Amino acid sequence: MYQQHTCEKLNALFKKKPFQGASPEEARFIFVGLDANFDPEIESSETFPEVCSYLEDGVGFWAKHGIHHPFLLPNYRGDGARYHKQFAKIGLNARHAQDVSFIELIDTPTIGRSKLNKNDLRQHHHHLERLETWFKGGHKKYVFISPNARRLMNSTPHFRWLASAPVSIYESIPIYHQSTDLTVLSPYHFSCYGRHCLAENKRKQLETIRALIEN
Repeated sequence: MYQQHTCEKLNALFKKKPFQGASPEEARFIFVGLDANFDPEIESSETFPEVCSYLEDGVGFWAKHGIHHPFLLPNYRGDGARYHKQFAKIGLNARHAQDVSFIELIDTPTIGRSKLNKNDLRQHHHHLERLETWFKGGHKKYVFISPNARRLMNSTPHFRWLASAPVSIYESIPIYHQSTDLTVLSPYHFSCYGRHCLAENKRKQLETIRALIEN
């Protein structure tokens, strides 16, 4: 289950653009998560204008601020910062902004600790159909799906082409689908820590992702 955020502005922005960063239709590197979680009081935060600016134009935000996400701003307080601090360790900059997109399995902002299940996804089946179009359309794409999101995708009828076990491994990252135009990899979730993802392995995965994007 999940709890939809009550902020009307956030919901309107997600309805207009159910993604973050570059458009998934144009991006070459798509990072898939479960849901887009925001602080319950984000609307009263001093960073809320920057959050809205980012959701309206993620590519422009990166160029203006030199960071890929407003959760990295020094005055931001709230959940989600760890994920984006770890992502920032990949070492990308604004020249990559047009190629990088973030999307979630549900197309609505949330609050609290979500525990999505396949019944939740049924309510967003149109969004899942849209994800497939984004994955398989346009030029060659690399899609990075966190393990929990991948397992949930395997439970739906929308991604039958996505293997339930690795078909190969690239460097240190398992691959769950590989074709001429689409490679799906499943690295650790960027905010994981401790025994769930060893620091050295996580560092290697970040280096692998950087090399793929740079090449």
